[in-house]
Amino acid sequence: ELELLQQLNTQLSDDAKNLTSALKSEVKMQGNWGEDRLNMILEVEGLQKYVDYSREEMYRDTDAEINRRPDFILHLPNGKHLIIDSKVSLTAYVNYFNASDPEEKKAYLKQHLRSVNDHIEKLADKTYQSLAGLTTPDYVFMFMPVEPALTLAMNQSPEVINNALKRKIVLITPTTLIATLKVVKIIWQKENQVKNVEGIFKQCGALYDKFVGFAEDMIKIKAKLKAGIQSGYPQAINSVLSQHNILIMRTEHETDILDKRNIE
Repeated sequence: ELELLQQLNTQLSDDAKNLTSALKSEVKMQGNWGEDRLNMILEVEGLQKYVDYSREEMYRDTDAEINRRPDFILHLPNGKHLIIDSKVSLTAYVNYFNASDPEEKKAYLKQHLRSVNDHIEKLADKTYQSLAGLTTPDYVFMFMPVEPALTLAMNQSPEVINNALKRKIVLITPTTLIATLKVVKIIWQKENQVKNVEGIFKQCGALYDKFVGFAEDMIKIKAKLKAGIQSGYPQAINSVLSQHNILIMRTEHETDILDKRNIE
């Protein structure tokens, strides 16, 4: 069992080294890994693709007259959006911790800081805010999956955050992204509650209109019945009286005839 455990530890160590080497050597792989991390967090937080967010959809940049493809777009109520782009600064960061010489560490730290600033500048130059078909704030979120990497850059240069904000970029990490997604979920919950309340008021209004219509119909029926009684009653009485008068006249006439016969 101890031998198996040792072999497992050795395999895990080799796999970690291979993954680190692959991520360090290929920038594209770093980007894919960062996007996968971002996508995993969205799914863990309960967001559904094509419903709550979209990934790598093509949009037209009306200013630059070219097509852009943001990594992720979060859908908000009222047709609004949040753009999140993943950027990974890993190579210099790993070299910094692996270096033992102080001068090398200092050089790698500068490289790491430059890498973070380059990502900020490149993302800002894409001007995702001007994409046609999207309603976004003036700021774009830049997701950095390696949270200590951002912390290291901020410790080296506290102005990183302010410089990013000046370029309309908000730096986020897995922790702050989760907090942001919580806010998004609360916004959707409030929106759904408002829609439910509006639906209830709409149904109540429709029910009230039905009652009003029924009451108006009953008033009309009452008026028609009253008008019918008022117009029909005199006619009926007059008809009865006329028949009564005719009967009396006939009776009197017949009585006169009988009287004359009796006299004769």
